[in-house]
Amino acid sequence: MEAQKHIAEQDFLKEDALDLSAYHQQPQPYGNAAIEEIRLAVPDDHAAIVAMGHSAGMGELTEFDNTLVAVDKKGSLAAMCHVSLDGEHPSINPIIIRERLRGHGIGAALIAEARRRFGDDIELLSRGYAIGFYKFVGCSHEE
Repeated sequence: MEAQKHIAEQDFLKEDALDLSAYHQQPQPYGNAAIEEIRLAVPDDHAAIVAMGHSAGMGELTEFDNTLVAVDKKGSLAAMCHVSLDGEHPSINPIIIRERLRGHGIGAALIAEARRRFGDDIELLSRGYAIGFYKFVGCSHEE
C-alpha cells in the first residue's frame, strides 16, 4: 500500500509540475527588470488584489496585512503574495502572478523579497499545480 502511495505522489508531481525550461527564453524583461518595485500593499491596492484573487479562482481575498505587491512599469499590480505570521514559520499563501506575466521571474523576485523581509525559513503553501514553480525558486516539497 505504501508503494502505491509513493507511485501516486510521483505521478501527481509529474503531471502537475510546470515545465519551466522555456521561461528564460522570453523576450520580455525578466525578474526585477520586469517590475518597477516590490512593496507592501497599501489601501489603494486592495481592489486590485481582490480582483486578482477572483481571476485566479481563489474567491474573495480579505487579508492585506503583510501582503507584498509587485508593480509593473505602468503602475499596475503584476503580482502579489500574502505572508501569514500566524504559524511557527512565516508562510506565503496565496501568491498570484498575472497570467500574461508568468514566466518572467516576477514570482521569483516576489519570493526573494518576502524572504528578505520575513526570513529565509518562510514556507510556501501550494494547491499542488505550483510545485514546479516552488522547486524552481529553491523550495523543497513537504507533506
